[in-house]
Amino acid sequence: MHSEETAGSAELQDPVCGMSVAADSPLRLTHNGKVYGFCSPHCLEKFQQDPEQYAAPGAAGESAATGRYACPMHPEIIQEKPGDCPLCGMALEPLAAPAPEAEKPEAPQGDYTCPMHPEVRQPGPGACPKCGMALEPVAPPAPGRTEWTCPMHPEIVRDEPGNCPICGMALEPRQVSAAEEENPE
Repeated sequence: MHSEETAGSAELQDPVCGMSVAADSPLRLTHNGKVYGFCSPHCLEKFQQDPEQYAAPGAAGESAATGRYACPMHPEIIQEKPGDCPLCGMALEPLAAPAPEAEKPEAPQGDYTCPMHPEVRQPGPGACPKCGMALEPVAPPAPGRTEWTCPMHPEIVRDEPGNCPICGMALEPRQVSAAEEENPE
């Protein structure tokens, strides 16, 4: 969790989020002869994973360009200063400035869908409007045919979607390849 500034003591700046940290904070690390202070174990861990990213001059508070912070689990939670997510309590992370148009990689075209909400489809990548997960490219159908089966009763197989006659669960699609179809049993 991020802590508030401590009055009356010297302060360091967290190189990950840019927050002021008391110089006597137990969350400290010396890198290349310089002492860095951290507001939370989360920021300390991020720094340890890639110190050069945060130790570079001007890198402190990577959100300086945007001045905004978001929850990694709830991207709809955006605030103007560091803090904790009101939904889950996780430390908010700085939002990076968008890359200039010349640096943006070309996004693959085609339909994208949410792995958790397959009914959500859109052209091009993005975030699911229901859960915020990154959309994934829709895979082209595999050669062969699709059959529907119950995850609890694999002996129930149908040619179309529906519910299992034993337990009522929704049948799930599975691709049957040409090799599987030739099985005489």
